[in-house]
Amino acid sequence: SGLSVYNNDTNFINYTNKDGLGSDLVSDILLDSENLLWVATQDFGVSIYDGNSWSVFDTRDGLISNRVRCIYQDRSNYLWFGTDSGLTRYRKKTRKPPVRILAVQTDQTYTNMEKIPALAFGERVTFKFDTTDFRTLPEKRQYRYRLMHLQEDSNLVWSTPNRTTTVDHKFKSKGQYTFEVQYIDRDLNYSEPASVKLTINPPYFYQTMGFLIGVGVIFAIGLISGTVQTLKMMEQRRRIREYQQLAVEELEEAQGIQMSLMPQSDPDVPGFDITGICVTASEVGGDFFDYIKINQNELGLAVADVSGKQMQGAMNAVMTNGILQLAAQELETDGPSEIMAKMNTILTRRMKNDTNVTMIFGILNSEQKTFNFCNAAHHAHPILCRDGQVETITSSGFPLGMKPDITYPLYQVQLQKGDAIILMSDGIIESIDEDGVMYAETNKMEKLLQGVTTDTPASEIRDRLVNDAIQHGADEDLRDDDITVIVIRMV
Repeated sequence: SGLSVYNNDTNFINYTNKDGLGSDLVSDILLDSENLLWVATQDFGVSIYDGNSWSVFDTRDGLISNRVRCIYQDRSNYLWFGTDSGLTRYRKKTRKPPVRILAVQTDQTYTNMEKIPALAFGERVTFKFDTTDFRTLPEKRQYRYRLMHLQEDSNLVWSTPNRTTTVDHKFKSKGQYTFEVQYIDRDLNYSEPASVKLTINPPYFYQTMGFLIGVGVIFAIGLISGTVQTLKMMEQRRRIREYQQLAVEELEEAQGIQMSLMPQSDPDVPGFDITGICVTASEVGGDFFDYIKINQNELGLAVADVSGKQMQGAMNAVMTNGILQLAAQELETDGPSEIMAKMNTILTRRMKNDTNVTMIFGILNSEQKTFNFCNAAHHAHPILCRDGQVETITSSGFPLGMKPDITYPLYQVQLQKGDAIILMSDGIIESIDEDGVMYAETNKMEKLLQGVTTDTPASEIRDRLVNDAIQHGADEDLRDDDITVIVIRMV
């Protein structure tokens, strides 16, 4: 019926599912070397508690079974979970996760935290915040916040951790305030607080003589410069300022440049379940994936790795993605070989000598149930999962952008119901553990994909593969290659 704690005051404190415990069926407990309490449950994985926050590990995080019988911590600080389906080993990450305040919203939306004007008390203020964390599932991310008056005690307690990414507040008095938010990941690591300072003034502040004079001056200027040409110039300048501000924000959030290439939703193809994801290793990089509608029955799919890191890789990826879209729409033929050859011709003229692109590009025909593709020197070959068997579809070709007049051989897969084709970048296969062993050199991927059944959703296959490759790595902070995956499932 849950967990009971007995203290020296002869009092019991009880914790149940309503308090954050994953399940009331408790099998074992362990206090680890960092004073975190780990609770094994018989039907909902493992719960963690640090005195303030609860977190839950289950099969979605890599646990082999949710029926956990016992927990053990070894001298290397690995945690071992004994379950009904085997043994899972896990090392808790200690890296502090990031958090950022996206916007402060009143009747206007402010995204520059340094340039928020004084606000009037009595109006509702909404704080919006978020994190970038590919280890913790979105539904398991937690935040806590506090709003401090600068003249009051700065040791104000934090709110109870919850999963909301917005906070509404009405200020009832004037003064200087600081809003702080922390993100809590699945390992109960707390981020450094992100904060924004606000000045709250009485409403009548805006009715002072100085304010009225300012309004009058602005009105006079507007009357004097009321010609059509001047208005056009002002509009043009406004657009330039908006563009400059957007460019600065994109540089500050450089990851957005690369992520903007990626589809924002999964394609709707009758008879197929298709999904993709790109997990960047740094703020920006060269991986991207894309879907291109060829006609009513055909969908183009691409996974690419563009040489160059940071901004160079992102810019090359933007150019390559644009040329891919152009080549696919411009050519009369629907063949991947012709589209790939056209891309190579353009990129050879545009790219520097020391840069190139590796890519898998294919066309899925939903009517004929075929996937035809070409491989431009992409090291991570497509994988076919069929009836519990895992087959690597070995293919070859020349990198894009290095040499003109290249012919790209065509490969075809005739699909059956329940098949899954996985396209990926080498960030999956080249993930390296603490002993220097690459993910592809183990049997982890094959074993994971052998567990895929005919009713496993494409999104679940994608998440399992990405999480397994990331967890194989010795340290996520040292990962220097993007991870990109597309899963095509015939239902």
